[in-house]
Amino acid sequence: MTNPETTNINYNTRYNNNIAWRNMNVVDLLTSLTEEVSFIARSIAKDNSPIILQIGTAEQQRFLQQGGQLQLNLVNFTGQDEWQTITQLPHIIRNLNTATTTTSQGKNEGVVKLLFKAGPMAATDNIRGVYHLDVMQLDDNANQANGGIAYEIVTRTQLTDSDNDTIPDVQDTDDDNDQQLDTVDNFPLDALRQ
Repeated sequence: MTNPETTNINYNTRYNNNIAWRNMNVVDLLTSLTEEVSFIARSIAKDNSPIILQIGTAEQQRFLQQGGQLQLNLVNFTGQDEWQTITQLPHIIRNLNTATTTTSQGKNEGVVKLLFKAGPMAATDNIRGVYHLDVMQLDDNANQANGGIAYEIVTRTQLTDSDNDTIPDVQDTDDDNDQQLDTVDNFPLDALRQ
């Protein structure tokens, strides 16, 4: 390292070029069936060149293969507030340019929304499943990542027992034990809401 390592992670990352700071966010599908996340994508070049995003890698396809769902909303770039289902990883989006709005102020940047969904996933010997999804902004040649964000997705499995009543959720008709059947409970995993 160029400078001696200290206990200050900000100092270590800023002053040593062989230490990288990585954004990691947890998507909690263990206590919820869906979760929406968002991040800002912006052109790195000062000439407002188009953005290239890569959602996931081939190795991360397991989340979709085992029953998870992933949707994408690019309203700031397309001007259309619609969700697109992603069925194959990696999913590469080229030539992202901000739709003309009063908030873009001539900059090529905008919010990208992802929606994660998952019911109980494949049978495992764990009460929770863990998956990963990397979102990377690629350079103009789409061969090197310039930055990105990582998601750890935590899901229920066939063995998850949300209310600890010894009946797995996949067999339990009242997952949160609030005396309201899951079929009519708007919040089947939250005992405080029905």
